[in-house]
Amino acid sequence: MSDKRIKVLFFHHGGNQGGAPRSLAFLIDHMDKMKYDPYVLCCLDFEDNKKLFESVAAKILYAPKMGAWHGSTVSGMSPGMLYFNMRHVIPTYFGIAKIMREVNPDIVHLNSTCLAFAAKAIRKHYSEIPIVCHVREPLLDGIWGDILRKLNDSSVDHYIAIEKYDADSLHTQLPVDIIYNFVDFKIYNTDVKSECLRNELGISKKDFLMLYLARISPENGALEMLKSILPLLKRRKDIHLCLVGATPDNRTQYLIDVEELCVGMENIHILPFRKDVPQVIASSDIMLVPFQQPHFARSVIEASAMGVPSVASNIGGITELVLDQKTGLLFDYHSFAGLIEQCELLADNVEYRNELGRNAVEFAHEYFDAVKNTIRTCEVYDRVLAMKRGNTYAKKSKK
Repeated sequence: MSDKRIKVLFFHHGGNQGGAPRSLAFLIDHMDKMKYDPYVLCCLDFEDNKKLFESVAAKILYAPKMGAWHGSTVSGMSPGMLYFNMRHVIPTYFGIAKIMREVNPDIVHLNSTCLAFAAKAIRKHYSEIPIVCHVREPLLDGIWGDILRKLNDSSVDHYIAIEKYDADSLHTQLPVDIIYNFVDFKIYNTDVKSECLRNELGISKKDFLMLYLARISPENGALEMLKSILPLLKRRKDIHLCLVGATPDNRTQYLIDVEELCVGMENIHILPFRKDVPQVIASSDIMLVPFQQPHFARSVIEASAMGVPSVASNIGGITELVLDQKTGLLFDYHSFAGLIEQCELLADNVEYRNELGRNAVEFAHEYFDAVKNTIRTCEVYDRVLAMKRGNTYAKKSKK
């Protein structure tokens, strides 16, 4: 393999769970390794992240004292979060220089806007190195979001946003490409068949199984959904709800409230996160996405790729992933009005459910294809590298 490959240093801010590491792994896996030489800098969950990113042929670096400055609608802001942010600023700002000397990358790809202090340090000491920044969550309004906006805008060359809603939260004049998170159709496809949840939980193949696949937290709306849908589940014992996303090692009050609401309900099942995601989705009839904060729903695009329609809240970002009455159904995230009717409609109308599923697969292949979106991402690299090398660079507006 040529030693003239383009070195790409990816900076991953978080742990091994969630959409960000999986999305980054999909990207690296589909990159042309004859052209690009990927490195990944990790701060948390080193052994799990190392295993994940080495599986897609990346070289791994570890910097446990470095980290993120959170300021998105998903992280929110609290005294505890502010303390977390402050203790990572100096190690990140000064630690990135050592990493840059060690790797000597041609381009840096930050896996989140929360890595703004790393961007600032790179720009100060390595002005010739282009920086691409992924926008994975909408930024907060006010001072906490503004810190990230100003730091990133003064350092980043190009943004890649996973949704238009997220891109709009930047309020930037810099170039932004909208490239949705993507799925690997070799893993998520309609050929995957499974009854794993039904077999484990003793659910009949004739019963209707609704899947919630996300962390059980306020921003994801699990408790609010349960309160709204409970009358249906009490009335229809042939309809089951499975919530996959409990965190046994971090039993928050919110999770406890969810568990207490489910006491005595034999058709509600709460499970921890698990690795057999394609099989879990394949064993379900619909995906439930009751998000209360705007952010990307990886569960939607994975379900779409497998022909499973979603019933989701009409909050920002989600409305880009679910086409109402075409690939799924949307309900009002303020009131949950229509949720029961939509779930019961899909439970009783298999033909309509299958039609939505077929449309969802087509939509997924158009917008969430790993190969197509990796090519688009690498085209961004080529453009920013050309710019830094003094070649013609046509700045793209949001699209």
